[in-house]
Amino acid sequence: DKPVVELFIWGYCPYGVQAQGPMAEVAPLLGDSADFKAILYYDGHGAFETQENKIQECIQQIAPEKYWDYAADFVKNIYPVCSQTRDIDCDKTEAVKLMNSLGIDSNAVLSCVESQGESLLSEASARAKELGVTGSPTVIINGVKANVDRTADAYKTAVCVAFNNAPEECSAQLDSTAATASGSC
Repeated sequence: DKPVVELFIWGYCPYGVQAQGPMAEVAPLLGDSADFKAILYYDGHGAFETQENKIQECIQQIAPEKYWDYAADFVKNIYPVCSQTRDIDCDKTEAVKLMNSLGIDSNAVLSCVESQGESLLSEASARAKELGVTGSPTVIINGVKANVDRTADAYKTAVCVAFNNAPEECSAQLDSTAATASGSC
């Protein structure tokens, strides 16, 4: 009755970012009817990615209702800049600015990063291993891998198929112009 949707990504994986943007359109649309979670399970690009993974995991702990707004703006505004510099200070500065602009308590998030960040990443990694996730992005709906294009409409359709009784929001048309490229980190 309430599908569980898990998006497994690395914070700075370009392919994961291709998935995160469209999923950030679907999650608010169906969020009252389904459970959406981003699982930031690996950090193959360095310390700046480790930090961003912790930030995003902590936002989901502290301000889950604002996470997908953060994710959408991360894709548009932080990723293009900080993925080029690969700089941990760039990531932190831009993340704090974005959190503050969205009304997310950045001090609480950064405190969570320090106190719970490692354990949250360990939990995310364990969840990925449990489900056999080997690449970013991977979408799991109710424990089953969904192989769909990386568009908002394709994600919405995949989630809506999982309902016993699909909500009326499933009839909404979403933009499908996002990247449908394949590939993973």
